[in-house]
Amino acid sequence: MNQNAAEIISDAARQGVKLWVEDGKLRFRTEHGKLPDELRAAIKANRSQIMDELEHGGSSSFQAHPEDAHQPFPLTDVQSAYLLGRRDSVSGGGVSCHAYFEIGARELEVADIQRAYETVVADHDALRTRFDEAGFQQVLPVSQVEVPRIVEAHSDDESALLDLREQMSHMVHDASVPPLMGIGYSTHGSVRTVHVSIDFLVADWTGIMRILDDLFEVAHGRSLSQEPARITFRDYVLALQAEDDSEAREYWQGRLGDIALGVDVPMCSGEWERRFTRLECTLDETEWDCFRKVAQSMEVSPSALLLALYAQVISFWSAQERNAITVTLFNRRPYHEDVPKLVGDFTSTGFAVLGSSESTLRELAHQAAGELMAIVEHSAYSGVKVIRDVVKQLDGETPSYPFVFTSAVADDRSSEFEHSWSIDYGITQTPQVGIDFQAATIGGALHVNWDVRAGVLAPGVPEAM
Repeated sequence: MNQNAAEIISDAARQGVKLWVEDGKLRFRTEHGKLPDELRAAIKANRSQIMDELEHGGSSSFQAHPEDAHQPFPLTDVQSAYLLGRRDSVSGGGVSCHAYFEIGARELEVADIQRAYETVVADHDALRTRFDEAGFQQVLPVSQVEVPRIVEAHSDDESALLDLREQMSHMVHDASVPPLMGIGYSTHGSVRTVHVSIDFLVADWTGIMRILDDLFEVAHGRSLSQEPARITFRDYVLALQAEDDSEAREYWQGRLGDIALGVDVPMCSGEWERRFTRLECTLDETEWDCFRKVAQSMEVSPSALLLALYAQVISFWSAQERNAITVTLFNRRPYHEDVPKLVGDFTSTGFAVLGSSESTLRELAHQAAGELMAIVEHSAYSGVKVIRDVVKQLDGETPSYPFVFTSAVADDRSSEFEHSWSIDYGITQTPQVGIDFQAATIGGALHVNWDVRAGVLAPGVPEAM
């Protein structure tokens, strides 16, 4: 049967395959690791038409308005949740959604980092954006943003590094005063370290990596090669809000009873602490290759198998058979060919409801694959909206969703973890989250982090899990 470009794109989405245009080439991402043969043939036969549809046909509502770059525009659903989660009055709140990194500086001096800091703030709208709980964000002109001086600490031992870590690792930046990014510089002996504190209101993981890439390029005296985007994050958000989400909303409305289960893992009573700790696990290149072969033998993606294992652990500790896990999705809509150049928060969320009491690991992995595909396919209606619908259905009662799953192990995301610099230490925090599962491939190995909020589970439980 002959299909037009729009039908092929729709069919690909139903099969969990995302298509987009980047740098003049048609790209794809699939939860199954490879394209189904029939779909591959259809894409190959209609490549130019599909690219045209992605760039123009599906983006008729997209309009670039560079003249309005400094006008206020709406927060995304996830940004609104991040701001709300800063409030002490919110259960599990009182912290910002924040990342902290320590990066070896080698021969760099403070002046190099300060110059680079000022350059990236001027270059990236995201770092000059203020955020308001009234529901909007606004990019300020360069002249209206004061770049802070770098915080310095020096000692003969590690005390300077540890002091800055204590000061910066759990910062809550004033959301109304950009940049929501702080930089420190410590030395002990010949060791030099750059400390970076940044709020996820500014950008998602991909955007933060881009900011850090630019920071160290400029610090080393190199010029930035990428041409600026012809569109703005403001243009993107306005197009996103104009998108028809009725089909996705209908899907999630049909799942509310399932998602309302939440997670029933015994948690500590009282208030959650405002500190996070990191638990780490690494599979070397050989072990990771074996893991991928196991996933392949089960006919699922590595991400689906990782999610199944996570669900299996949660199910073991939970008082209920099935549990709702929040899944993070980095979801850039292909409205324009310059969308990949933008820095901003493109994060969306969905829910995977899984149980393992009567399932083999293979069966659970296939359930996980189906949930991941559904989240991608119905991402137009965000997980934040789904939670609001659940609360409304339960007359104001909010189930617990303390477990988050984030996987960046797809082949087309490996470049996000290849840099001229390396992270020596890092920690993230997210309001209303107890354990944030993060998986990424770096240097051919699989790295899994659990960022655990103190006080959520009894001492020793996260390690046992």
